[in-house]
Amino acid sequence: MTPTSLLYLVDAIVYLGVGGFFLLRALRPASHATSQAYSTLYQTSEAGRFASAAELAASYGIAAMVTALWSISIAFTSPLNLVSAVLEIIQAFAWLVATLALGRRFVGRHTALIPIPSRIIAPMIAIVALPVIIAISLVPTLRADITIGADAVDLRLVLAVATMVVVENIYRNASDEARWHMNLPSIAIAGMAAFALLLYGDAVLRHQLSASLIDGRAIVYAMLAPLFLLAARRQRRWRRSLSLSRSAVFYSTALLLSGAFLVGISAAGEVFRRYGAGWGFAAEIALIFTGFIGVAIFATSGSARSRLKIMVLDHFFARRYDYQHEWARCLDTLGAVGEGQLEQRVIKVLADSVDSPAGAVFLRATEEQDGPFRMADVWNWPEPEDDAAPDAALTARLMREGGILVADKAEEPWLAAFPQSWLAVALTDPQSPRPIGLVLLAPPRAGFIPDHEVFDLLRVVAREISLVLAERRAAAALAHAKRFEEAGKRFAFVAHDIKNVSNQLSLVLSNASSYMDNPEFRQDMLATLRASVDKINVMLARLKAPFSETLSMTRPLDRIRLITDAASMPGRPAILLDTDGQDGAVAMEDASFDAIISHLLDNAIDASVAGKSISVRLRSYPGHIKIEIADQGVGMSAAFIHDSLFRPFTSSKQGGFGLGAFQARELIRAAGGDIEVHSIPGQGTTMSISLPRAEAAMPQLAAQT
Repeated sequence: MTPTSLLYLVDAIVYLGVGGFFLLRALRPASHATSQAYSTLYQTSEAGRFASAAELAASYGIAAMVTALWSISIAFTSPLNLVSAVLEIIQAFAWLVATLALGRRFVGRHTALIPIPSRIIAPMIAIVALPVIIAISLVPTLRADITIGADAVDLRLVLAVATMVVVENIYRNASDEARWHMNLPSIAIAGMAAFALLLYGDAVLRHQLSASLIDGRAIVYAMLAPLFLLAARRQRRWRRSLSLSRSAVFYSTALLLSGAFLVGISAAGEVFRRYGAGWGFAAEIALIFTGFIGVAIFATSGSARSRLKIMVLDHFFARRYDYQHEWARCLDTLGAVGEGQLEQRVIKVLADSVDSPAGAVFLRATEEQDGPFRMADVWNWPEPEDDAAPDAALTARLMREGGILVADKAEEPWLAAFPQSWLAVALTDPQSPRPIGLVLLAPPRAGFIPDHEVFDLLRVVAREISLVLAERRAAAALAHAKRFEEAGKRFAFVAHDIKNVSNQLSLVLSNASSYMDNPEFRQDMLATLRASVDKINVMLARLKAPFSETLSMTRPLDRIRLITDAASMPGRPAILLDTDGQDGAVAMEDASFDAIISHLLDNAIDASVAGKSISVRLRSYPGHIKIEIADQGVGMSAAFIHDSLFRPFTSSKQGGFGLGAFQARELIRAAGGDIEVHSIPGQGTTMSISLPRAEAAMPQLAAQT
């Protein structure tokens, strides 16, 4: 490979990167609603006078890509080859079109500029390209030794002169503000045209192309390419509708550097091959292979990528961060529940903002608002040998200085225990002047001096982290309070049931003095005592485990018979059991079913008047079982049923807890059933319970557990 080929190969790599950069900018839609709104307003107010930023970027991108193809053709064939000549004419015309787009962008159509509307640019390209395509098609065999003639030289001179005239016309008619935006691309395009004028003017005078000027043209083109990228940075109107992508610039720069490195390696290999005698070819192969290995190491090295990223940010962008990307990354990382503990994700969010490879987080204990900090977790950080934690003095200073301390400047004794620390970031507590925690970060992979923009981003991210941690603590506190609420409810239910047991035992004792000699009474008394002990044991068990781990079934008919038999005592209203003779089962524990029936039956007994009986009706239906307990007592008003009957701690009985009806309804609904109340004051009350049959309720209850 000749030196000329190497020079044009470098040009090809450079303009491939430039072309790819501008084409990505042209194809990428505006990412912000404000940019879109501005574009609409701008186009409406100017009535289409100015070209769009996407059009200008597309014209630059196409021209750069054609230039890259032309350079590749020269590198692998010859500057005098027909293909190279055709591509040179096309790239010259492409830069002329790009110049017109530049004028439309910053000068407008209605000026002294040569008026070439966009609708005839495409036909112009076709007019130039069609003869070229026909000429190529007429060549029977396209060979590398087919050379250009005088007509191609004349056409190239015409395009060079036309380009320089258009550039001068545009720049002369531009305002002072517009000139600041367009001077760099104007210089680059005019430089290309001027060198073409020099090269081909010299060829006309000497009747041959100068090899030195051909080599110099490659160097000049490489020097002019960065002017387009610098111009992109200065385009204020571009920024309104087209934002520079950091990833596109990063990868374009990486591609250019990698290509330049490989070209240098190839050039060195060519030297070895020519002057290395017998070992030259082997040295060339080894050097090229080493170059590819070096590029692979660079591409996979986090430190190298970080250094390149910092270089790109410092030289191509006014701001270090793409805040939309940073905010989305922060939310995605904090919300990624399946990617480690929250504490580790907290560290990673802050570490990724400054390209730090490691960190540690210290949090305050949930139950100690003024307690000490403890290490909660680490990320790629060595475990400390002791339980070192930030003290009150450090946290106070951290809050005074805006929530961020640079470790090597802090001169804090505690930070000396963590020599690998670089920054300390406070996680402010929304409800306390003290931070909820702090994060230590290791130095970044590629060192840089943090400025106010870095600190501002870290503060914003830290506030979002604090809100997430505070929300998690609030959820934990709510769950803790809910467990206490459930425990309090269980104790209240147990206290209510104990009162009922106490009433039964008191009734037994009051009747014992009169009926103790009656053998049947003694048997009933023993049965009542046994049932009371069983109830107390069940209540104690429910304090430890309120819900059974396995689903149970209860046969209502059997349980109702036992309960009514136990409730039937001398001096009480008669209890009449009415069943349809069908046996069924409901998905409920025996103890829960007994508590429901016992409470409703006790209320019916208390509300009954002398000489009146209580009826218990049991009916089986497809899918559910219905139980009705009816008394002929004082009854209840509709307002009392609606407002007070099922309200906790509201009782019409003296000394009552007001939990019986509420507990019964909760147990019934937990089993998938419901309760209805029908009452007429002075006539009585009917409590109607509907419970799903076990075969229908078990699948639903199993799905809920």
